[in-house]
Parts: sequence; structure tokens; C-alpha cells
Amino acid sequence: VLVAMEPYLKDKEFDPDFVKSKSAAAAGLCSWVINIIKFYEVYCDVAPKRIALEEANQQLQDAQTKLEGIIQKVIELEATLAELTSQYTTAIEAKMKCQAEADATTATINLANRLVGGLASEKIRWGQSVNQLKESARMLPGDVLLVSSFISYLGCFTKPYRVELLDKKWLPYLKKVEKPIPMSLGYVGANVLSLLTDEAVIAGWNNE
Repeated sequence: VLVAMEPYLKDKEFDPDFVKSKSAAAAGLCSWVINIIKFYEVYCDVAPKRIALEEANQQLQDAQTKLEGIIQKVIELEATLAELTSQYTTAIEAKMKCQAEADATTATINLANRLVGGLASEKIRWGQSVNQLKESARMLPGDVLLVSSFISYLGCFTKPYRVELLDKKWLPYLKKVEKPIPMSLGYVGANVLSLLTDEAVIAGWNNE
């Protein structure tokens, strides 16, 4: 149709104003034909653009739908991340607590080992003390006999005379009896004062 109408459209006389001078009805028909051809040309030019617009709108809608899905996925991932972060924080706190308990337990074990080691060394001293106490108990009757006799009979004499009587008379006699009486004075360094008091009191006497 457009090809058939092209010669008419190019004709200068195919003009509504010109045709109107000949016939008003023909002028109306001429104007209608020209306008319908222009409408068709505009339609042909606009139609692809309208289709492209519809396609673009559809792509935009698809993109928005996809974006909404991605946003929802991001929200879910952020929630999962927050939960995992909370679990990680809880696990770290539990680990630190366990580590602190382990350190405290290790320190307690070390102290216990030191205590056991210290008690092991003290065992020897305690054993020696027990043996000394047993020996002191064995010698107690002789020590009491000697000290009580010393206080009762020698206390009123001078020191040189007391020492002479003790060392030259009493002790030799006690060692010669048929059944010797065990006593501390039979050991080197022992003396009557050591049976009556201790070294701290004697040192106090010496300082007075």
C-alpha cells in the first residue's frame, strides 16, 4: 500500500488545500490518507521502541525480583553469620575458661608436687626426730635420776665443786654399776644444764 501510495504522496497536487479548491470531500479524503500514512510511519517507528520498552520493563522486573532474592539471601547469610559469630564467641569464652581452669589445675599440681617433695625431705628429718625421741625416752629415767640428785645434793655448792663431784664421783660410779643406767650425760657435749633447760634460755642467762 505504501509503495502504491508513494507516487501520490510525492505529487505536489496531492495536497488537501489544493484539492479543496476542487472538491471539499476529496480534500477530506486526501487529508485522511496523508494522516493515516503518517500515523502508520510513526507507529512503525514507535512500535519497536514500545516493544523494547516492554522488554526493558520485563528485564527490570526480573532484575528487581532477582535483587529481592539476593537481598533476602544476604539477610539470611547475615543472620547465619551472626549466629556463627555468637557460637564462635561462646566457644572462645569456653576455651579461655577451660584454659584458665587447666592453668589453675597445673599450678595446683605443681604446688602439690612441691609439697610432696618437701614432705619427702621432711620424712628423713621426722624419722630422725622419732629416733631421737625414742632415744630420749630410753634415757629419761637416768636423766631424771641424775638431775633430781644434782639439784637436791649439789645445788648448794660452788660450780667447780659441783663439776668435780659430778665428773669424778657420780658419773664414774653410775657407769660401773652392774646394770648401767642409760643417761644423756654419757654423750659428748651433754651436761646437766642441757637437761634442765634449752640453749635459748642459757644464752639469755649469759647475756644478763
